[in-house]
Amino acid sequence: MISGKKLSNKGYFAEEVLAKSQLKEIERMSLYQNITLAFLPFNIGISRLMKELEKESDARINRLEEITISLQLSEAIAPFTRKTIPEKPYDRRHFFVINTTMAMDILEQVWQHEYRAQCFYEWLKAGNATAGLDKLLADFIRQAKNQAHILQDAKAEVSLQGQWRRDQGMLKRIS
Repeated sequence: MISGKKLSNKGYFAEEVLAKSQLKEIERMSLYQNITLAFLPFNIGISRLMKELEKESDARINRLEEITISLQLSEAIAPFTRKTIPEKPYDRRHFFVINTTMAMDILEQVWQHEYRAQCFYEWLKAGNATAGLDKLLADFIRQAKNQAHILQDAKAEVSLQGQWRRDQGMLKRIS
């Protein structure tokens, strides 16, 4: 059983771990929602991937909410709801992806965001005072690592797509 009141030599109570995790997941979900739409006209496969990553964040938020309710910590975490709107997580001039360079830049930013999420959960796990949350945090770390790897693959796909487009352009000019 998870108890939110147990304190060891570590620093974060369950309510802190849950609140910080929920904020991080809201931020990640918002990022993936924006990227899903941005890639629609450029690469439907990347857009679908981002939608799946958004669903993963939503599932983590649901898991956090279930644990929060089971620990009777809803009051302590009430300010951190899905309605929280994070700041724009990345910077760009156009909403839609318009070329390979822009796609690569955005995917790099998203990969960095995912890597920071992994580091964040590792840091949170190291300071977690509630032993029952260790498995949850380990799962989140594993998922962030997997998602970062998937994003690396997506970057490689977009790079190949860009190379193919450049090659096609050269062939048109030659013929």
